[in-house]
Amino acid sequence: MLSRARGHCRRMADLSLAFLNAEIGVADLVVDAGSLATDDGLRSAIVMSLFSDARAGGDDELPVDADPRGWWGDVVPSADRDELGSKLWLLDRAKVIPRVLASARDYATAALAWLVDDGVASSVGVDASGDSVNGELRLHVTVDRPTSGQPRRYDFVWGQAR
Repeated sequence: MLSRARGHCRRMADLSLAFLNAEIGVADLVVDAGSLATDDGLRSAIVMSLFSDARAGGDDELPVDADPRGWWGDVVPSADRDELGSKLWLLDRAKVIPRVLASARDYATAALAWLVDDGVASSVGVDASGDSVNGELRLHVTVDRPTSGQPRRYDFVWGQAR
């Protein structure tokens, strides 16, 4: 788990998340030899940040018959105004065109900004690409850690964009 203690970010092991079905975006805890698997927390934090639904704003165009979603815990006011998730869900049925790729990049960048704000990363980069024929949308996330000279890359692909 990535957490802050007295203003300093510390790294701890976190339960590992993996996608059970990338097509429908379902992730679950990983079981390894009968026990819950752990990781350094960064991948799980990225998965939670990108694939939990952030609440849509008043100016966001909602899909037909959709509510503004959002994590229930965000209704409780917090001092730092952090909110969980991204608005990638708004693109679920969008065609993979340059405007949608730009929105995907912007939504992912906003959802991951806390990593830099909290000192977990010195920088986070997001690239979005896609395949309009099969409707795949791909996000490539690069994270530079303050304690490591080697950037880490995480790739996510899903076929919900239509």
